[in-house]
This record gives sequence, C-alpha cells and structure tokens, in this order.
Amino acid sequence: SLDDDALTRVLGKEATKVMFSNPKLLKEEKPSPTFYALGWNVRPVENTLKANTWHNGALSGTSTLLVRRHDGYTWAVLFNGSKPAGKDKPTSPSGAIDPLMHKVVDAAEAPAKDETFSKPSRLKRLRPFKD
Repeated sequence: SLDDDALTRVLGKEATKVMFSNPKLLKEEKPSPTFYALGWNVRPVENTLKANTWHNGALSGTSTLLVRRHDGYTWAVLFNGSKPAGKDKPTSPSGAIDPLMHKVVDAAEAPAKDETFSKPSRLKRLRPFKD
C-alpha cells in the first residue's frame, strides 16, 4: 500500500515521496503540469498537496491502466488486446477507457466517511451523466 497506514505500507514514507516527486529539470526546461516520476505519471491537483497518478502500458496483445486519484479512488483495467479502439479513435484500449472511468467515478456518490480505506470500497448508486 502507498497510503499512510503503517500496517499496510510497502515502502517507507521517504521512498514514496521520492517515487512521486517531479524529477529535476535542466535549467532551460519549464515545469510541466504533468510529469513522469519513478514509474508513475503524476498530475498535481492545483492548490492542494494531492495528485492524480497513473501508469499505463502495453505488450503485444495487452493494454493496461492503473489509476490512483487524488480523492482516494483507485482502479486497474486490463485488456487482452492492444489494437486501437477504432479507426476514428487511434488510441489504445487503456487510453480510450481512461476518460470514461473518470466520468463514472465523478458521477458516483462518495463512500461514507467510515468506509473510506477501512474496507474494500464499492461505488455507490450512480448518478446519470451525459456524453
């Protein structure tokens, strides 16, 4: 686990901090709103100390996505195919599903306070959303 619970922590706090830190830039480079840290893409959330982090990948015949959002939602998606999602959408299956997953999670009710991180979370009743 990467959270603050010492009982389930895999890495120490300092190692976790380094893993998600923005790498040092060359003098002429400008900071980017999204950066690649040690194995993770990181997008800090403005005016907070939180970030959305993710890693995606593909091998022949597979496409994967692991997302860890600033609000505590986490998901993994694995496909047994790596071809683009369609002629008009030349992106990988994981790239195609990413915005849809965020949309579903954004439309879900937040879990009750006592459910957050204390047991496996389930999305509560979904509110309708528009395409």
